[in-house]
Amino acid sequence: DFRIRNGRLHMRDDKARRTLERMLWQRPGDREIRPTPSGYEGNIVVARREAKRPILIKVLSVQSVARSPFLGARFILLLRDMEAVRTPAATIIAEVFSLSPAEARVAAMVAAGSSPEEIADELLVTRETVRNQIKAIFGKTGTHRQNELAALIARIQEA
Repeated sequence: DFRIRNGRLHMRDDKARRTLERMLWQRPGDREIRPTPSGYEGNIVVARREAKRPILIKVLSVQSVARSPFLGARFILLLRDMEAVRTPAATIIAEVFSLSPAEARVAAMVAAGSSPEEIADELLVTRETVRNQIKAIFGKTGTHRQNELAALIARIQEA
């Protein structure tokens, strides 16, 4: 769905390609990128793929005074694959929330979408052990539900 050919990004999604080109070539000088008339907000382009979740492309302008470290680049494109499961390392989760190493492993697995039963099977512990660890994690993180915990841990990744 994506490839770089002759130094240019090519994508299968024509609508996303046109939107991205408009953003890059009809930009208002070195100022911020404005919302495009196609309905996309600000500097985000949604590139749809066949049989997979979309890729989000965030366009960041490189101000003229900052271009030399980027070899004269005018933009930086950040691609986020919505298929990928991103969870921070358990050591970081443990440090941020003062969790034990075992609790941090469980928290990372919850954030990745695993159920308590799946976690118990993978870690070779009982479901009751996992449930007790999740309760302790909720207390230390100030969360009350697994989806709330997952959303909190996802914010670590954005930092």
